Amino acid sequence: MDRFFIPLIAIAIILSGCNDQKLAKTNDTHEIVYYRSDSHDNIVYDEALIDIKDQYPKEVSIEIFYENQLEEDPYHVKTFPSLYVVKNEEVLVKIRGEIKEEKEIIEKVQQILVPEKESQIESNK
Repeated sequence: MDRFFIPLIAIAIILSGCNDQKLAKTNDTHEIVYYRSDSHDNIVYDEALIDIKDQYPKEVSIEIFYENQLEEDPYHVKTFPSLYVVKNEEVLVKIRGEIKEEKEIIEKVQQILVPEKESQIESNK
């Protein structure tokens, strides 16, 4: 029963922050395109996205696609779950399939976000 409610709560939290991010999206924003499926275990991806959104609220926007929404999918994904990090229409990171720990996802996304955040801090000095 908990395995059903945890993903729903996670998605609700992620989506609650996404609406504002879509309005505030700029060229400095990375878009995380997350592909979810009800037939796969998505909990590691869900938890990683919550952590990423908490750590980088202004640097990322999140768009979620479900397996039944693929007609709207700009990247033609066939592996679920999947997560793409996109900036200026260029895919910078692709994470696909089963991942054992959320830190694997977080670290791959941070490799893109942290250097850019540090360079922004340097340029503001």
